[in-house]
Amino acid sequence: MRRRSRPADEPGPDAGPDRERPERERPERERSEHERDGPLLAQRAAIVFLPAAPAGLGAAGLAALSGSVWPVAVSVGGGTAATAVLFLKEIIDQAPAAGAGVTAAVRAAAGRRGGRRPAGG
Repeated sequence: MRRRSRPADEPGPDAGPDRERPERERPERERSEHERDGPLLAQRAAIVFLPAAPAGLGAAGLAALSGSVWPVAVSVGGGTAATAVLFLKEIIDQAPAAGAGVTAAVRAAAGRRGGRRPAGG
């Protein structure tokens, strides 16, 4: 039986966990702490979830105060939070288009005035 030759970058049977591997092959648990640091949520996701959570909690609290049993109150709160997430996501998706128009209008107005800013702003 003939042995198959192994490529140079393929680990052999005697290769241990300390063997150097290219960055793309290193599993997540072997990466340094600096490489793993980062936000848990993106800024856009945090802006969407931040107002949705109190909306869901408020709806659940109001449903519980109205006499609903707690599983129904939790379901109402979850539904409200999900609806709030969808609503806020839609609003944020449309915001850059509106902001770009406002910015263009401000630039156009500044150009007509010779680029001077108002004294109060």
